[in-house]
Amino acid sequence: MYSNSDFKILDFGGFYLFISPTGVLSPYIPTQKPVIVSEYEYHDGIVDEIKNLIESGSYVVIRGSFDHFHRGHILLIDSCTNIFPNSKIIFNVSTDDYNIRRGQRKEFLNRMQPYRVRVDTLKEYLSRIGMTERIEIIPLEDAYGELVFNPDVGFNAFGNDGKYLKDIRSNMEIANNLRNSKGFPSAYPALIPLLMTVKERL
Repeated sequence: MYSNSDFKILDFGGFYLFISPTGVLSPYIPTQKPVIVSEYEYHDGIVDEIKNLIESGSYVVIRGSFDHFHRGHILLIDSCTNIFPNSKIIFNVSTDDYNIRRGQRKEFLNRMQPYRVRVDTLKEYLSRIGMTERIEIIPLEDAYGELVFNPDVGFNAFGNDGKYLKDIRSNMEIANNLRNSKGFPSAYPALIPLLMTVKERL
């Protein structure tokens, strides 16, 4: 482990977790500049806390539409399976009804694949990489899903291209307030840097 006054680095078999003085969790894939953001208070035991969560198999949740399955989804999934080798990974896939209720633009909704198609495509990829045993796919009917309803969730993984860091911080802060109100421990954001553009389809 390397550390300086700004951040600590934990090596997990070629992937690195950057822990900033504010308690940041951000997986870093070589050749990419790490993104370091979080609202968490830094404390002396945070490195051990995160390491223990990873090694003990704390659940990871990934929320999204998984529409028109593309290389960004693959990078996000493959990164999570490597960074969290012992964890159950929960995919919260937004339902058609929720996509309408959350105010998606009509032209976007018209192009979006139906929920069943999105789930079947996701399942097909997970089966191809041998990941059917430690995953669960659950419909996402609201903004937070399993992130606030499941006490075993330790991480929320995000595909991160640097555009929505403030939204991620705000989202996690609200989610953790809801978790804490239920007596659940806070979860950490896992930010997966993406090398591709959304237009790069399979």
